Amino acid sequence: MDSNLIAGGKRYDLVSMGRCHANATFSESRSTDTTTGLSYAMDMGPLIFDDGINPLDFAQNLIDRFAQDVANRLQRHA
Repeated sequence: MDSNLIAGGKRYDLVSMGRCHANATFSESRSTDTTTGLSYAMDMGPLIFDDGINPLDFAQNLIDRFAQDVANRLQRHA
């Protein structure tokens, strides 16, 4: 059996590469792609190295920072 296949025939190896290509395409919607692949990631290190961090608080802080960043960008273009 191919090690890239799981029950049902899903090919995560191909899907993950397809997502990288899609991210590169959608990254610059008004110009030609300059990259062939792009991956997004989140640093989960603080949760791993500090048992005192509440996962819910950690996630909420990231959401709040993202929301503020979006609001700031929209205000600059309003």
